[in-house]
Amino acid sequence: MQDNNSIEIVECWCGCRQMDNFSEKYKKCRECQTLINTPRKNEVFYEVENDEDDFYGKKYWTGHQVDNYGYPNIFQRSRQDLTGRCLYWLRKVMEYKGTPGKTLEIGSGPGAFVQMLKSVGFEAKGLELSPWVANYGRNYHGVEIINSKIEDVSENMELKDIVVMMDVLEHFTDPVESMRHTLSVIKNDGIIVIQTPCYNHMSYEEMIATNDPFLIQLKDQEHLYLFSTKAVTMLLESYGFKYINFIDPLFPYDMFLIASAEELVQVGNDQVTAHLQSKPETRLILALLDLYDEVNRVSNEAEIRLANNKKLEQLLSECEYDREVRIQTIHKLESLLKESEADREARLQSIQKLEELLKESEADREARLQSIQKLEELLKESEADREARLIAIQKLESLLKESEIDREARLESIQKLEKLLQEKQGQV
Repeated sequence: MQDNNSIEIVECWCGCRQMDNFSEKYKKCRECQTLINTPRKNEVFYEVENDEDDFYGKKYWTGHQVDNYGYPNIFQRSRQDLTGRCLYWLRKVMEYKGTPGKTLEIGSGPGAFVQMLKSVGFEAKGLELSPWVANYGRNYHGVEIINSKIEDVSENMELKDIVVMMDVLEHFTDPVESMRHTLSVIKNDGIIVIQTPCYNHMSYEEMIATNDPFLIQLKDQEHLYLFSTKAVTMLLESYGFKYINFIDPLFPYDMFLIASAEELVQVGNDQVTAHLQSKPETRLILALLDLYDEVNRVSNEAEIRLANNKKLEQLLSECEYDREVRIQTIHKLESLLKESEADREARLQSIQKLEELLKESEADREARLQSIQKLEELLKESEADREARLIAIQKLESLLKESEIDREARLESIQKLEKLLQEKQGQV
């Protein structure tokens, strides 16, 4: 039913009202770590009264999932699921519950898994909102698909050995109420099988930074509650389903679990194989399981080879880069070597020139040395001559002093004689 009115979710399914902003479209419960889509459409938006126009009507399967998420359309899924995930689910279910038994898949879609369960001997039924999808499943897979929601049929439904919910829990507008009705139709020793996206406690920023696979599960107006393992455990235990086994999921962003109100008893794969081998009508399913295992083995080997190839390609790329760097280094070294050789040649020429100059210098030094020696000899002779001359000068100085004294004496005598002469002349 179309209803464009939006509501703000202020309380988590667990009753906690303390929520933190996780992303633009989701809040995170502080108590159970559930991611809550808010604001979102009113509950009536998700009901199917007009199969052509309502959200979970025909177009959800033939247009919305294909156009917005790139998933296979309903016709492709009807074939692909039978040889893919339905086989994985079947083996896990049969490890905990074998035939005969009654099963119900809530949100069965076209009913491929319902057909798989029926094929191995279960009394299997499906439950689907869209009348068109329910009718398509009846015709294509030949199974009973009830066109309703669990809340409207649980009261009068016979108890089931197995209830299956694959990619459904996250779509419930009221998980507590829907699970109350769901778990009420399971026998005391029955099991519920759930696949749902698993929130792993990373922040939105960390998911963006690491491109975490879980990001594709943040589907506004569609995935209304995204549970953590803690949250699912709290939800199941609140209704007495305290025995819970978490199993390896098919996809890294999912959780896959089987729960019961009584202790779970798991049989080995060999017992499942023996059971399917025992009846002609189930041997085809066993063959499909064998083929599925082989495909997975080959696929896993291919993934390993691909990973190894990618690693080798990465190493090759690194080697090529290193080779290119080394070649550039070699070219640079060759260039430096040429420059070094040219410099060496120039230095060699300089050395040779310096050696010639050194030889000339040595010859000149020798000549200068001889000149110095000659000059030293002349200096010695000059010193000796100077010494002799100095002695002669000193002697002459002594003679000069004596001469000066004698001259002074003679001068006094002359002056005295001149005075006497003048007196004589005066007398005359």
